[in-house]
Amino acid sequence: MRTDEAIKADVIDQMLWDDRIDASKISISVDDGEVILEGTVPSNLARWAATDAAEVVEGVRFVQNRLDLAQPTPSDATLPADAEIQSDVVRTLGMTPALDGQRVVPTVDSGWVTLEGNVDAYWKMVYTEDKVFDVRGVIGVTNKLTVVTTHRPDDEAIARDIVEALDRNENVRVDDIDVTVVDGRVMLDGVVPDTLTRSTAHGVAVRTRGVTEVDDRLVVTFPG
Repeated sequence: MRTDEAIKADVIDQMLWDDRIDASKISISVDDGEVILEGTVPSNLARWAATDAAEVVEGVRFVQNRLDLAQPTPSDATLPADAEIQSDVVRTLGMTPALDGQRVVPTVDSGWVTLEGNVDAYWKMVYTEDKVFDVRGVIGVTNKLTVVTTHRPDDEAIARDIVEALDRNENVRVDDIDVTVVDGRVMLDGVVPDTLTRSTAHGVAVRTRGVTEVDDRLVVTFPG
């Protein structure tokens, strides 16, 4: 079992190595293998890259990403106004083929976007948020979208599809994961050996047809 101090040192080194991340304003703490990231970063890319960097370090059980996007300074005179951001969000979503026809209503307050409405697949809810973060001027997103499916498979079929997809994936031992589905809501339970397995299983559930929500309860543990 690696010590928290050793894990922290490797997380710091990983972030200093990763050219996507400016770690100068990131505070890192580790408690029993759980990494907590706090502070500010200049972009959403850097925010998610920080999670990626921490997750690959040996001994990391979970990453809590509490990083905020840095607020624009008064000198940033070219930053778009809320109305322009809203217009760009609407245009971006309208030009994204996978989101064509989805009923998404964005509102913007000081660069912070709130998404309301519905989509017909859970992965589209996640994807919509990712696309909005790419819009210039967006500093944060509150995702209130709901998933409304028109032809949802029954819960047993959804669970079977997830288990079969996990079994096909070389990064997952399917016997480590229990899959339960109730009204389209997926619960993942079990103990997995690393964060790659955990994120892979979560991704499989997100992309499965008929899923309306994913409750990831997987625990990462390491031999020691």
